[in-house]
Amino acid sequence: MPAVEAIIRSHADWAGPIVIEGWTLMPEAVANLNLRSVESLWMVAEDSFLEQRIRRNEDFWHGVSDEELMIQLCLERSI
Repeated sequence: MPAVEAIIRSHADWAGPIVIEGWTLMPEAVANLNLRSVESLWMVAEDSFLEQRIRRNEDFWHGVSDEELMIQLCLERSI
């Protein structure tokens, strides 16, 4: 997260508001920045919701050699 941290720090010091989102942002990493001008909001989905979403998106996993393994690995990374 060094590149993201650099962006957060630069905006906290001199720039205007910014919204950053993504899988690589972890709550503890942002909290450890200890910047008074930085606030965070975390939206978290239920595990079952993520699994349903992945299974419905057949284009994502269809055709791989082990579809169930692909789905499970994606879930493990996302949860």
